[in-house]
Amino acid sequence: MKRGFFIFLFLALLLVVVGVGYYSYQSSRVAQATVAQTPPTLAVTRGTVKQSVTVVGQLVGTRQATLSFGVSGALGQLDAHPGERVQANQVLAQLNERALQYEIQTAQLNLVTAQANLKLRQTPATDAEVAAARAQVASALSSYNAAVNRYAHRDEQITIARANLERANLALQNAQAAYDQVAWRPEVGALPESAALQGATIEYQAALAAYNLAAAEINDSAVQAASHALAQARAQLGTLTAPPDPNEIAVAQAAVDSAQLALTQAQANLAQSKLTAPFDGILVAVNARAGGWINAGAPIFEISDPTQVEARGTLTQEDYPLAQIGQAAQLFFDALPGLDVQGRVTQIVPLREVGTTRPLYPIYIALDSSATGLAPGMTFDAQILIAEREDVLKLPRAVVRASSNDTTTVKVWDGVQVVDKEITIGLRGDTYLEIVSGLSEGEQVVTR
Repeated sequence: MKRGFFIFLFLALLLVVVGVGYYSYQSSRVAQATVAQTPPTLAVTRGTVKQSVTVVGQLVGTRQATLSFGVSGALGQLDAHPGERVQANQVLAQLNERALQYEIQTAQLNLVTAQANLKLRQTPATDAEVAAARAQVASALSSYNAAVNRYAHRDEQITIARANLERANLALQNAQAAYDQVAWRPEVGALPESAALQGATIEYQAALAAYNLAAAEINDSAVQAASHALAQARAQLGTLTAPPDPNEIAVAQAAVDSAQLALTQAQANLAQSKLTAPFDGILVAVNARAGGWINAGAPIFEISDPTQVEARGTLTQEDYPLAQIGQAAQLFFDALPGLDVQGRVTQIVPLREVGTTRPLYPIYIALDSSATGLAPGMTFDAQILIAEREDVLKLPRAVVRASSNDTTTVKVWDGVQVVDKEITIGLRGDTYLEIVSGLSEGEQVVTR
């Protein structure tokens, strides 16, 4: 009986061992199957999500100037060359000043003359000037009366002169006849007949001259001249005694103003005979030579400050609605690979760029600071920050198949099996998506 008991016990133990082994074997197979079926996943993390747009373009100068003379003239001095660095207020070129100085002197003389005329119009005449003018009128009146009187007795004076001329002519004829009778004698020159002929000739010439003088002096022109002189004397006296004429004063004042303007302009022309640098910079062009003639307004110098630049780029039509003035930007330069500069959007031009194959829109970015080595014309790439969320749940964009709205479904591994979860998407960044709801930090999202 004891032997049977032991056999039964042995069989029971054997059965237990076999059962435990079989269970262990089956558990191992299940575990192995479970491990083999775990899909590739990516954990939900917390961090920053950024959305940006890319802009390409080049730097343009913001401090550039074209210099020209405000007056024409011969270029007497040229002290600048292309590529030369110049300082603010440095004299770069100067016109010949001789002609400009002459204009100033002429304008000064004209101003003095106009001022004297105005003063004359404004200042009353002195008693001495009035007395002198009255005396001049009296003298002119006397001359006029004399001319009129002579003209009134013209016939009598001419008659007397003609009678004297006829008597002289008769005496000359008698003297000539007496001389002719003794002219054959050798001593005729010493005879009284010769002296009488000479005297008669002189008397005749004198009478003829007196007649011609009387006829010439006594005429209408003499009276007219005397009348004109009298009118002038009376006008002068009237001017001296009359009160100042407002119209004449206004005209004289206008002449002074005009002369003053001419002087001011001449002085301004002289001041514009020098060209100076308006700011520190580099001359990028020189369009003149010493001794040449320069026309007013002609471009002589082009100057640029290489430290004053801004970035000009273009936006695609897809990115245009996203960009706004004031947004931050980070710029990278092809010429300086190790340099990145911060900036800010200052202008967005709502007009399509001309000559491009696809719609592009100009955008301007101001640099927060100037870096050594930058210059107008350098190319750049810029990232403009559109939006940013910090300390949010995020997943890579490649993991989530986003729909047109803000909700979608992702597959999550819960450690045993794959389950579907509906999530809400916030900011759609360049690399990551913001997860607003539906997931927790650390959850494993199936990546395929």
